[in-house]
Parts: sequence; C-alpha cells; structure tokens
Amino acid sequence: FNFSAFSPQINLVNPGGFLSGTDSGTPLDIAQGFLRSQAASLGLTASDIDTLQVVNNYQSVSSGVTHIYFQQVVNGIPVINSNLNINITQPGQVINVGSSILPGVGTNTPTPNPQLTAVQALNSIVTEFGWTYEGTPLVKETHIAGEAAASVIASAGISKSADIPARLRYVPGTDGSLRLVWLLNVQTTDGQSWYDASVSATDGSVLNVVDWSSRASYHAEEIPFESPLEKPTALI
Repeated sequence: FNFSAFSPQINLVNPGGFLSGTDSGTPLDIAQGFLRSQAASLGLTASDIDTLQVVNNYQSVSSGVTHIYFQQVVNGIPVINSNLNINITQPGQVINVGSSILPGVGTNTPTPNPQLTAVQALNSIVTEFGWTYEGTPLVKETHIAGEAAASVIASAGISKSADIPARLRYVPGTDGSLRLVWLLNVQTTDGQSWYDASVSATDGSVLNVVDWSSRASYHAEEIPFESPLEKPTALI
C-alpha cells in the first residue's frame, strides 16, 4: 500500500516544571482554555480546536493527574490517527500536551459524499487479498449519526467473526487534506490476522491496512515435560 498518512507530531512540555499555573476550574475547562490560548504553539487555530471531541477523560487514583484525550472530528466524522492528549495535575497545572491534530481541515473539507457503499468497500478488500466469499455479504444493520454512517455486514465466510463492522471515517492524506474512507474490521478465518482496513469511499482503493495481531515465539517445555532437565526446551 503506497498511501502514506500525513500526521504532524507536536509535543508541549516544560522540562523544568509545568506549562501553566494552578487553576481551580474543572480539568476539562482548564484543558480547553489552555488549548485555545496555546493553539499557535501547536500549529493550530481556534477553529482547529473546535474540531476536537473528548473520547476519554479520567483521573489517576494514585497520582491525582487527570488524563484527557481528544479526537479530531470534521463534518461529524472522526479523523483516524488525529488525536490530542493533555495531562493536568490535581491543583490544575498542565503537565504536557501531545498532538497529531491536522490544521485547517475543519474549514476546507467538503461535505462528505461517499460514492461507494460499505459492501463495495468490503469487495475491494476481498479482491486485494484474493479471498472468496462463501455467500452474499449483506448489510445487517445501518446506523447514521449526522454524517458518520456505520454498518454491520454479514461476513459471508471471509471473517472468523460473523459480522464485519464498517464505519465512515477520514484519513489524512500526504498533502494534509482528508480522504473519506470506509474503515472495516476483519478477522481472518484462520485467526492469524485482525485487520483494520481503510478503503477509499470514492474509488474503492485500499489505502491502508493495520494488523492488530501480534506474533511471538518462545522457548518452552513440551507437554508432558516439566523441566529442561527432563528435555531441552523447544521453540514454539
């Protein structure tokens, strides 16, 4: 896959202390106020900050630090790998910020108009990997929240799971613009791979595939042996 996502990485940190003083506000209010005041330091504008939505917000019991995670959402559709995290002490000091948010896309991205259905996107993956259906991949469920459509497709024998989730998403392009894609999650029938595949919702090209499976080998004892004194370990 020749597609390479553009994802700027910017970190704000003060090695000698904190990025801000104490603040009695809520951690979320502190975070949002800080991000707006420091948008330029992150290579962003206030309009870019407006594209952020909270996806996780929790306080560590041991340290009292609040960790807040944002995802960039444009035209109601999440942007893959475009995230920001900020950490705040119990007294309200900002510890650090890490960002891969894309600048400018909130105002220059056209309203999404997918040319392909989720099933057509799945067909592209099947063709790319040389798989064969054992039936018809029918849409079992469809959910629409604003522009962010999501479907559940019957796997028709190409996935270990009976269902394949498909969600409309954006991915960053090499020029910093956004590409509209169907993000499909497929577990291979042999259980060896579990793919997140991004397929262009415009022309059906497979732009990116991530395999969440991990492979490892170990030196261990074969059953029923219990000790290397009985038999040398073998690579499994």
